[in-house]
Amino acid sequence: MILPLCGKVYNFIHPFLCRFIYTNTTELDGETVLKCLNAGKKYCIQGLQVLCTQFLDRSVSVENVCTIYEQARFFQIGDLVSKCKRFIQENELAVIKGNDFRNFHRDSLTDFLAIGKLPNNEIDYFEAAHRWSEEECKRKSLDASPENRREVPGPAFHEIKFGLFTPEEFAKKVKPTGLLTTDEQTEIYPWIILKKQPRSEILKAFSSIPRSIECNTAVKDTCFKESRSLNDTFYISLSVSYPMALTKLETSISGLEARTKSVSVTEEKESQEVTTTTISDMQYNDNTITLNNSAELKPGVTYTISIDLKGEQYYDQYYGYNPYGSEAFQHYVPHNDEVSVPIVFGGLIVSVGEKLDVVQRIGLNRTTHKISAT
Repeated sequence: MILPLCGKVYNFIHPFLCRFIYTNTTELDGETVLKCLNAGKKYCIQGLQVLCTQFLDRSVSVENVCTIYEQARFFQIGDLVSKCKRFIQENELAVIKGNDFRNFHRDSLTDFLAIGKLPNNEIDYFEAAHRWSEEECKRKSLDASPENRREVPGPAFHEIKFGLFTPEEFAKKVKPTGLLTTDEQTEIYPWIILKKQPRSEILKAFSSIPRSIECNTAVKDTCFKESRSLNDTFYISLSVSYPMALTKLETSISGLEARTKSVSVTEEKESQEVTTTTISDMQYNDNTITLNNSAELKPGVTYTISIDLKGEQYYDQYYGYNPYGSEAFQHYVPHNDEVSVPIVFGGLIVSVGEKLDVVQRIGLNRTTHKISAT
């Protein structure tokens, strides 16, 4: 395991440093690499810095990624910082359940909880932050009282989205910790059970906008079937109320990889300036396009996502109408109408103008979050 560096300044020439000076090489392991990196930085020995950075780069794992991330930030090793971020994002659940998560600094914990994107796993974020708080109390030689465990994470505590918990999770996992006051619990319980918004100060302190969401706009309840042709290009229009990232488009067209010519995002600004970006880094799974580098969506801007096909395609599609209203994330209209569909969930509003017989589901992730603390 790579041990965290405790901020010491070494006032002696480490034997590993001497060996490198005379031989241009040295043996590194998890116990010595950070000491050598510190010595290389202190004495401006570029070769030793490169050697240590390469060792750390090869060593990134669930067991040490948070420690390496903090050291990379401390030594301002940009490439290694970026690699650790990608690794954490790709292995998020394993990282937050691992012991090394406790080695995050408080500002890193806040950033992580603000942008974490695990769907339907808010309790995992809470438990990880709670374990971090207990460890931080030990590091600071503080009594692990509920007051101290709530105080040490600072603004990170307010990145927990308590309004997204289930009643059982809240009762069994959150209440026994004593981290929330009686008044806060009294406000949050109805928020969870009845979806009734609490007082504004609670809403600001624990904003519960979903970290990610899949908007289902598919027509359900079949009443007839027809075959029709699809134009060479189809599109959806999006506008969001919070910073989001478009991550996935699911359509009613199969075999998209062979049929798609290009995918582009057009941003329509208030100045009437139009900017179009062609997306090239994406994956196909039959009728679904997943964007490897998600398209960033800003509030107050209308975006048009266009998919240009290789010629006209034919397909079969079912359409339906429900006279009794719609369920969450479903909108029932005649199949050939183009409409605006406001999708509201947890305070997030996504307006979608599109052809409902083509686009079925839209994947979105939250990207940034303004921290609000009581």
